[in-house]
Parts: sequence; C-alpha cells; structure tokens
Amino acid sequence: MSSGSNKDHCGRGPETRPGLIGLWVVGLALAICLGTSAPVSAEKTGEGQRYAFQFEGNRAMSDAALRRSASIELEAFVQNGGREADLEDAAFQMEITYRGEGYAFAVVSYTRIAREDLVQAVFTIDEGPRVLIEHIEFPGRTVVPADDLEALFVPSRMIFARSSDRPFVPSEINAGVSRVHDFYLARGYLDVAVGAPRFAFSENRTRVRIAIPLAEGRVYRLTDLRFQGDLPEAAAESLHALRQEMVGIVYNRSQRLVVQSRLEEIYGNLGYAEIRVDLEEKRLPAPDGILLEAAITSGESFTISDIQVQGNIKTKPDFIRRRIKFEPGDRYSLTGERDSFRALYRTGLFSKVDLILEDQGRPAERTLVVSVAEGPSREVYIEPGWGSYELLRLKLGWREKNPWGGGRNVGVESIVSVKSRQVVANVLDPWFLNTEITADVPLYYSYREEPSFTREDIGISPSFSRQLSDHVSATAAYNLRNTDISDVDATSLESVETDSYNFGSIKFQGTYDDRDDPFYPARGKRLSFGIEHADNALGGDITFTRLTAGMRYFYSFNRDTVLGLRYATGFIYPGPNETTVPISERFFNGGENSVRSFRQSELGPKDLQGDPVGGLAFNTINVELRRRLVGDLSGSLFFDLGNVAPNRSYSEGGQRPPADRSDAVSDTLDDFFNDFRPGIGVGLQYKLPIGPVRCDLAYNPDADDKRDEDEFVFHFSVGMAF
Repeated sequence: MSSGSNKDHCGRGPETRPGLIGLWVVGLALAICLGTSAPVSAEKTGEGQRYAFQFEGNRAMSDAALRRSASIELEAFVQNGGREADLEDAAFQMEITYRGEGYAFAVVSYTRIAREDLVQAVFTIDEGPRVLIEHIEFPGRTVVPADDLEALFVPSRMIFARSSDRPFVPSEINAGVSRVHDFYLARGYLDVAVGAPRFAFSENRTRVRIAIPLAEGRVYRLTDLRFQGDLPEAAAESLHALRQEMVGIVYNRSQRLVVQSRLEEIYGNLGYAEIRVDLEEKRLPAPDGILLEAAITSGESFTISDIQVQGNIKTKPDFIRRRIKFEPGDRYSLTGERDSFRALYRTGLFSKVDLILEDQGRPAERTLVVSVAEGPSREVYIEPGWGSYELLRLKLGWREKNPWGGGRNVGVESIVSVKSRQVVANVLDPWFLNTEITADVPLYYSYREEPSFTREDIGISPSFSRQLSDHVSATAAYNLRNTDISDVDATSLESVETDSYNFGSIKFQGTYDDRDDPFYPARGKRLSFGIEHADNALGGDITFTRLTAGMRYFYSFNRDTVLGLRYATGFIYPGPNETTVPISERFFNGGENSVRSFRQSELGPKDLQGDPVGGLAFNTINVELRRRLVGDLSGSLFFDLGNVAPNRSYSEGGQRPPADRSDAVSDTLDDFFNDFRPGIGVGLQYKLPIGPVRCDLAYNPDADDKRDEDEFVFHFSVGMAF
C-alpha cells in the first residue's frame, strides 16, 4: 500500500535498507571466499629455487582442497628455503582435514625429490574408509533420556544438514564427552563421572559404535543458605527473601554467582559500595544437599557528597549530570549507578563511560567521578540501493552529533533514484526540554514520479515521540507542505481541479513492537494505529481525516522456519462539502511491499487511459512462510491479497462522481471488503548485515484482462516485504 505521499514524516518509512551496498557486500564476500580458497600453485619460486607439490592416492579430496588445508605450511616451506619441518606440518594438517571429514584412519606421508633447481614434494595419501557413526550409547545412564545426550554430539555444522549420516571425528566425540559432563553438572549431578569413550568398529571399518560409560550420582539441591558477618536491619527482609528463593533449587556452580551478585545488589542499594562476600560450599550427607554459607563484610554505607565530570570536550557538564541518577547528599545505590551508566551510554555520544567513587578523606562520604570519552561526532555516509519500482537509488548524508554540547543532532540527507529525488535537513533533540521526549524538525523537498502522476513537495514536519515502555511508543506530528501535481489526466472524472495546494495536518500514532529484529524478524508482533487530520485551520487548502492501522505477526516453528502475517488498512473521510481528495493523498496498492502480483500502485481502480487513480480506502493481507535453505540464503512461499475502495473508478463504471460526501463514503464502505486481488509466489532472500537482498516471483491466478493485469510479476529489492 502507498498513499500519495511517499514519505511519512511522523513515523519511520518502510523498513528496508540500502540495496546495492548489499550487492557490494555479496561481491566482496565472494571475492574473499575465492581469495581464501585459491590453492597454492603447483609450482612456486623462492630465491632462485623452484618448488612443486604433487598429490597421490587422494580420491575423496581434490588437490586444491589439500593445498588449501595446508596452505600456510606449504607457503612456509617455500619461504624457508625448503625446510623439512614445514613438510611434516603440512602432512599433519592434511591428516587433520581428512579426520574432520570422517576418515579416521587416513595417513599422509611425503617424499622429497631434489633435481637441480627444482625441489618436488610428493604427498602420498592412504585415505582408508570413511567412518560413520552407527550408534552412541551411554552405559550407566538411568535418568537423562539418551536422545538428549546424543544430541550433544551433533556438531554445529551438522545442525542444518539434511543427511542423517554423521562422520566419525574423534575430536568432536571428545568435545561431546565434555558437553555431557557439563550437562549433568548444570542439572545438579555434582558427582557425575563420564568415562573415556570406547569404540567398536565394523569389520570393514566403515561404521563405529560408541559407548560412553556414565556414573550419574545423585542430584544436589541447595539445602540451606546462611548469612554471617555484617547483617544490618535494613537488609533483613531482602536477605530472607533471597534465602526463600534459593533454598530447594537444583544446585550448580552458577548458583554461587547468583548469590554473590544478589548480595552485592542488596547491600549496594543500601549504600555499601565496598561490600565483600566470601562463599563456602559444603556437601551434606544424603538426603541433604548443599549448605552455602555467605560471610559478608559490608564496609561503610556511603553518601554522595559531590559529582564531578571529566573527559568531556564538547558535551556540557550539565548535560552529563542530568543523566546521573544521584544528587549531592543522596545515599549511594548500585541500581542508581547502573541506571546512570546506561543513561549515559544511551545518548550515543560516548565511547567509554566510567563511574568512580573517590575517597576525599571524609567518613562515610564519596565523590562520584563521572569519566567519559566522547566518540566520533561527525558522520558522512553513502548508501547505494535498489527498488523494484525506483530501480537504482543513492543516499548521501552528513550528520553531526552534539554540535552545541547538549546532545542534539543536525544532519542533511539526499536520496536520488531513477523515479525520485529528496533532500531533508533536520535537527533532532532526543531529550526535548530535558524530558524523555524526542523532537525532530525536518525541512524537506521531494520529487517523485508515480505511475499515474508526478508530485513535488516542499515542507516542514516537526514531530514529538516518546517511548512509553519497552514495547510501546507514541508520536505526534504537524505537517505543513506545498504540493504540486503534474502529469495527471485532467479529463478523468476522478481528478480534483487543483494542480497545487497547501497541506496542513496533525497526526497521532501509537505503536506496539516486540519483534526480535525489525529487519529480519523471527518472532513477535508489531501493532500500529494512526489518525491524521488535515484542515484549513492548520495552514492547508484541503480538509479530510485519514485513519491507518496495521498488524504484523511472526511465529517461529523452529530455528530456520518462520511464518509471517500482515494486515494493513486505511480509510479517508473527506471534509465537509468534499467528495474526494487530491490524487496525491489517496491510497494505492500493489508493489514489492504489498500485493506482489502487481507492479507499483497498479492494483485497483483505473481511468480510461489505464492509469491507477487510487481510492479512499485499502486493505492488504500477506501470509509468508520463510525457510532457511543453506547459510544465509532463505526461500519463501507467499500469498497476498489486497484491494482499493471504491473498487471501480467512475470512469470504468460509466457513472458520475458522487453528489456529496455521504455518497462518497457510502460507495467506499460498500466496496471496503470487495474485489480483493490475489498474488501467489515464491521468493529468495540472502541475509546481509545491512538487510536481506530479495527476489520475488508472483503469480496472479485471477488476472483481469480488461484492466490489463499481468499474470506474472518479478520484483528485486532490498529488505523484507514486511
């Protein structure tokens, strides 16, 4: 979906990232891969002496693979003038490579042949059979399911493998044995004994059965937690709650760290910054478990007598002090120190933050020294990109952080594409009037060629936003702009008799977002609702109210399969004595980020020339199943539905425009859930740090020949569809 305005200056734009930079990264990655995989040449020269390497007996691995496995040693052999030890190391590395693929009996030897100015090293490989693991058993196991233990022997490279054949790699078996031991310890089996693995090979040595003897022992629980030493009355309730929480749980070594951390927090929040805790663990006879005794030395409870700031260059000391959760005279607390530390780092201005309590010689008082190191403040960036409609685009920007020392940012950004150009200059204040409100004041100019018209905007759009909780945010914005429209069919019944108008509106938007990743989510949801009112009293020439809402939901079946759902909708209520709005303010549908069986804005009503005219309402529904195929390459199956209401233009229906607002609204609501256009397709995404490069091929099973709808549409872009 898109409305006539390409950029929403109240909220964020579409969650996509630059495109061609992704292609550059792919190319660079391929170049690196090719570079690192380039074999040592068969013949090399070093100080007048030539060296050659030859391989015999290798069938499972190519010459190039063997050269790669020992490339460092072979290069050292040449650089060191044919040193014998380097050949021995090279043969050893090749054996390790073979064993990593399951050739447990592989032996690599070498022969050195010298002829005048040529030294030839011939590596002879006796690969032996490739050994696969037939079964792993755990004699002595009585409690833990065997499948849980066997899963500890699956190496990370095999997690996504389709084959169930597991090569026998001794080093991985030894690592699995260590994981079994840690597995039991984490579950309270402190006496567990894991024996050395025993191997039984088949007669032809292609299969192996592995037995790993276990003596599980008993489960230990924390029977009692006792506190000794300095026990102030103010800490009594918290200590009692800690004991109630910990006693009875399965005990492992991490519980010591939990108790230590919790005691430091309890005492630290009472002003005891120099608390020391000594823990002693005692094993009690069965059926009892562990007695943990904590000897506490609290030290003095401190008051913050003064706050000093050092290390700042551009940043004003008062700006830093406002982020500190203490005032002179406050009692020190560990929570206050942590909150102060986080608040300073959240500004994005500092590369290093230290909070130090300094003794100035006054009893029970400390000076809090805030030491900061300012990070780079100036950023210049160039970000190429690509979109299915805009094609090539380029973003150029400059940003200056904290130019006046109060945490504000200024910047200028320009985006140019085949279809559009835009310049935005803005001032951003993340702490407007020393509150948690973020104020953003952008001045912008934009030009964009839509499929059925061209628009040019110049305006200002100040906004104020606040994070209400971890997942909830709210934004209020005022938008004042002048819009020029051109390349519109003036004879269309849907056209509004204006080619230039002023637009003034206020907008409120609320968002709930708990997705795990805004660009490539695997779980969570995003809900949003916005209401925008344009009015003459706000500086414009037109009046209407625009409502928008959206939902995105992601469900992860497993670590590499995700189901994504989206619903988006909108409705425009024209102002008094109005029956429609300018074409640049209407809703459009279809494109790479909505219904993918249509090109940009091509879904919905059209005029007699076949150009889309938009509508007063829209709906978009997307269902997408994403599956990781290999590495960072994923595939997807998707089903899209969408419409624009009214579904038919008055030109298409041979009707006159509505006589009043009531008729226009009635026509829109009658068609609100009608004439949904489908899209079914497949896609590929390659995940990069800057976002996924995406290709989608969509099929329209119900293409309307009268509207000249395409049966197949291909999209190439950067960023997920939603």
